[in-house]
Amino acid sequence: NGSNKMPAKFKPSEQILVDRQAKKYKTVNYFMHATTTKELLAAYENSNTKPKNKQNIRNELVKRKVLSPLGRVL
Repeated sequence: NGSNKMPAKFKPSEQILVDRQAKKYKTVNYFMHATTTKELLAAYENSNTKPKNKQNIRNELVKRKVLSPLGRVL
């Protein structure tokens, strides 16, 4: 039952300062499903990307039908 899983993150969330005087922040999330295919492919092909992150990116690209399940570009 995978209905209660959190969506995969592309990179960690950031706190963006909105109002300096009142010290108000806005949280910006970088989820895999909201990231452009171009950015995902660039990260997937980068040699510095960790294998765990590559697998998450590969899963998203397969879901978008950009890669085959074996990791080949369609």
